[in-house]
Amino acid sequence: EPIILEGQLTIEKGSQLKFSEDNYIFIKGDLFVEGTSKEPVIMTSINKKNRWKGLYLYSEETNEKDSIISNLEINKTKATEVGILNLTGAITFYNKKLLIDNLKISDSIAEDAINIVKSKVKIKNLKINNSVSDAFDCDFCDGNIENLTLNKIGGDGLDISGSKIKANIIEANNVKDKVVSIGEKSLIDIDIN
Repeated sequence: EPIILEGQLTIEKGSQLKFSEDNYIFIKGDLFVEGTSKEPVIMTSINKKNRWKGLYLYSEETNEKDSIISNLEINKTKATEVGILNLTGAITFYNKKLLIDNLKISDSIAEDAINIVKSKVKIKNLKINNSVSDAFDCDFCDGNIENLTLNKIGGDGLDISGSKIKANIIEANNVKDKVVSIGEKSLIDIDIN
């Protein structure tokens, strides 16, 4: 069954969540992932041939509490399309304050492997590998993205619009379209190594 919650979800280090093809995590509230480098949290598909519908975390009101994600690996995803909810991202954060350290995303067939909208972000060590379309879409956000790694990306690597972002990309290999796409009303300070 999908995980549908209103409130707070805490996932302890070393946890492995395996999803069937039509399942997902849907949280109206906050997420705390407490993985470590030796015991990461892993979210993936039960069946290696199938993909699950990903993660959607949102708040209706501007949320002053940080959601904290540490040492998380998310694999084998597709877009979160559930009933009238039709998201472009396999992982979507909306109207959140996010602290992310060591997030690895692999094997996404969604339009965006990760999509963050109307959020304040502090992201460090984000690795996206094997995304069929765009890797990271950041819309109407404010914050920092440090140590972004992109590999085997079918669209844009980092797609930004309406945002104020300071970022650095430490590696970009086999990106089919643009490594960085900067859209309207954006203020960007970016370093590509």
